[in-house]
Amino acid sequence: MTVYEGNYTDYRKQKDHARFVQQKHYEEQQQYIAEIEGQIEQLDTWSEKGHAESAKKGGRAMGAKEYYRKKVKKRNVQIRSKRTRLEAELEKSRIEAPEAETSVSFELEGLRKKGKRVLELKDAGKAFSDRQLFHHAAFTVQSGERLALFGPNGSGKTTLFRMLLGETDFEGGVWLSEGLTVGYLRQTAFDLPDEQTMGEYFYSPSYEEQGFLRIQLTNLGFSAGQWQLPLGALSQGERLKVKLLDFIRRKTDVLLLDEPTNHLDLPSREELERTLETYPGTLLFASHDRYFTERLADGLLLFENGTVCKVPYSLKEWESRKSSPAVPSSEQEKLRIETQLQEVLGKLSLLTPGNPEYSKLDQRFFELSRQLRQLKS
Repeated sequence: MTVYEGNYTDYRKQKDHARFVQQKHYEEQQQYIAEIEGQIEQLDTWSEKGHAESAKKGGRAMGAKEYYRKKVKKRNVQIRSKRTRLEAELEKSRIEAPEAETSVSFELEGLRKKGKRVLELKDAGKAFSDRQLFHHAAFTVQSGERLALFGPNGSGKTTLFRMLLGETDFEGGVWLSEGLTVGYLRQTAFDLPDEQTMGEYFYSPSYEEQGFLRIQLTNLGFSAGQWQLPLGALSQGERLKVKLLDFIRRKTDVLLLDEPTNHLDLPSREELERTLETYPGTLLFASHDRYFTERLADGLLLFENGTVCKVPYSLKEWESRKSSPAVPSSEQEKLRIETQLQEVLGKLSLLTPGNPEYSKLDQRFFELSRQLRQLKS
């Protein structure tokens, strides 16, 4: 067990630094081993040459054979001495190469020319009997954005995911780009066929795809024996990783992740972070894992004041702005205008300059840009 002082971010920095130092020392030791072995190889060559000279000249010159035999014996002693010293040093302080950290990469086609805007909410809301979760939610999500759903428990984060998937009714409108493929990683992966094995669930007639899937399963921490286990025998964390691999296979465009790290151990969580950093599609996720959120989100969907508002800041930036004593009303106005600008841009991307609506939106974009410049000056 290795104990790290500090929080999770401190641990990651210390671990990465320790791995860097170990790699450097390992390379230095390998260079030293190569130098000693090179010297031993050279002495071996000289020893073989001495044997040859002894056999060749021993019969013609008095004492020549004994001379070469002594040279060979001396070099053999040097060889044994160097080998013994090297083995003793390695036994005392052998430095192993740092273990390669497994990583998984989504080999996806990503967003296959579906435009810049992938989804949009228009005056959307959701209520359960007499309880209103949120209302008048309006925002646009662009291709490749990574947004964290941020708000207290019960504010409607999971419900928003269900609205996007068409699993519940709601007020207002929700628009998704035509042909978009959406993957939803729920808090609990109960939607798997428990009686099937992983081999059956991921069956493909393609030998190449089967090989790819098995490699990815290994990278995700599965053993070869688990390939024949029924899915119902897997832990919750393992079931979530099976769903993740399914998204890899299906070349998903948009990922909706609901508390994806809840049931994962630390190595699996780190694998997921590295995987999602290389994901080329659009990512919306809800997580109470602060490190996970700060590492992956470049924007937020804020569930507060009875609505959902999109802000173009990381969690750390947003909290810094909220706690800043500088004119909060001005910051809120900037945020409102920036949100509207994103919405106008999303609509413009779907129109051609000849469209009558295009000129109106273009004028609106110009006006909003002017207002934003004034606020910033």
